[in-house]
Amino acid sequence: MSQYVWKFRLFGVPVAVLPSFWFLCVAFSPFLSRIDPETPWVWGLLGWTAATTLAFLLHEFGHALAAKRLWNASPEIALGIGTSPSGASVFGGVTSWRPIYSKKPTNWESALVSFAGAGAGFLGVAVLLAVAFLCGCDFTVGIAAGTPLPIVFPTEWAIGVDSGEPLAAFLGYFVFGFIWICVFWGAVNLVPVYPLDGGQIATALGAQLSPKNGVRNALTLSVVCAAGLAYFFFSRGSVFAAFFFAYLTYQNYAILQNATRR
Repeated sequence: MSQYVWKFRLFGVPVAVLPSFWFLCVAFSPFLSRIDPETPWVWGLLGWTAATTLAFLLHEFGHALAAKRLWNASPEIALGIGTSPSGASVFGGVTSWRPIYSKKPTNWESALVSFAGAGAGFLGVAVLLAVAFLCGCDFTVGIAAGTPLPIVFPTEWAIGVDSGEPLAAFLGYFVFGFIWICVFWGAVNLVPVYPLDGGQIATALGAQLSPKNGVRNALTLSVVCAAGLAYFFFSRGSVFAAFFFAYLTYQNYAILQNATRR
């Protein structure tokens, strides 16, 4: 399958996109449960896929640039499900690096690198909304494309979500998808569930604030939050996400049990 991996360099950082990444784009799109034959849904799916790719790259570049700046690291990015060319396990996206430490990394630095991914996404959305505001766009707060929670998006740019025009459908799903993924999934990724970014932040800060029990407390919180998210997504009909967080609940519980026995 290595011949099907899309490899390129962006700002000097090697990027590998596994074939499974395109499955993720479709699996998390609105089109599995909402295909309207009266609208150009293929163009909408292309717009959503472009937004997903950009949002994931922006997130991982946040980690990569923070690690490079703080630790003089040599980061590599992989998107998809499976194993990256460098051997790192990847589910969605992962940034790995070979650090060249001039000093031992602190827990605060580790937490900052973990936050930088979602932070880059939030910044990207802020820039997009600022540009939309300067262009004179009105803004809508509401639910669109079958998503479970309302967000803010520029009406003129995202009105193509239900349009019959191919270009409008592409732009509409691109704008809405980019904002939705960066904001909603960025926020979910910051929930203290290990090994998501929020779980790694909680683990690092727990170790900093309580060297003896901090990591164990962070894992306990991780089990509770993972179970809560599994229930939330199941109640919303997002079966894929529900099973993912159910698996993380089991995984974190097993890690916690092993940590408790030591």
